[in-house]
Amino acid sequence: MYSREAWLVTYEDSEGVTRTSSRGFALSKEDFLGNVMTSEQVQADMMLKKMKAIAFWNRNDKSDRPRLPVSGHPDELEAAPVA
Repeated sequence: MYSREAWLVTYEDSEGVTRTSSRGFALSKEDFLGNVMTSEQVQADMMLKKMKAIAFWNRNDKSDRPRLPVSGHPDELEAAPVA
């Protein structure tokens, strides 16, 4: 799920409890120098955070639902925090 500020991941843990996390999936508005990001940079950041959110869900969801396809560099995807 996407909000204007971050991707929200809802998953089922190993005990069947539904959990939600947005940690590490907040969208950036400025680059590392503090400059406002261009539209293209914002879109790229949005897609990177989406891939991280999907990778997080794939790793942490323990339900019987099929895993979601994700593409991207594995090192970037592993940077998503585990709750």
